[in-house]
Amino acid sequence: PKMVILSTGNVGIGTDAPDAAIEVQSNAGSTYAAIIDQDHTDGYGLLVRTDGTSSSSALLVKDASNNNLFRVQQDGDVGIGTDAPDTPLHVQDTVAGGGVYITIENADDTSSESEFSAIQAKNRGERNAGEIRFGKASSYSSDANADSNMGFYTAKDNTNTLAMLIDEDGNVEFTGDLIMADGKGIDFSA
Repeated sequence: PKMVILSTGNVGIGTDAPDAAIEVQSNAGSTYAAIIDQDHTDGYGLLVRTDGTSSSSALLVKDASNNNLFRVQQDGDVGIGTDAPDTPLHVQDTVAGGGVYITIENADDTSSESEFSAIQAKNRGERNAGEIRFGKASSYSSDANADSNMGFYTAKDNTNTLAMLIDEDGNVEFTGDLIMADGKGIDFSA
């Protein structure tokens, strides 16, 4: 059937036995089962609203084997590869003998030395709380000189400033004093 409306009110498109208020099934290759297309410049895409508990799903995407790929819970926690995200972003994968990666990519391909990708923290709304920047060590002209550095920034007076830099050779540069846990410092100026 192309479309059915059951006595329960469930609507089926491509199925005669819908299990939900709206169920769309498609067996066509190289296409989507459903497309939501809003062409107006002031229009919106898709609104999902629910009144479930904090651990229930507001939005759930599964693969053909019924494994969770992407989940947004009622409390706003987002899970990728996990059934139970317990932080605002929880990424899980099973990689034997390897690691799980989260990629943050600045895809600009100009030769500017100021490009970087970063993880930034905020506190109490918009107050800066530090960041980790992954940046260029020099202008890239080829993969052979695609050197990068990693900078650790701390916040003072709501401004993130460089505290430590690890360059492409593994050298570490501190912008402040290096103070040990016992309060004693190390003088590297010799």
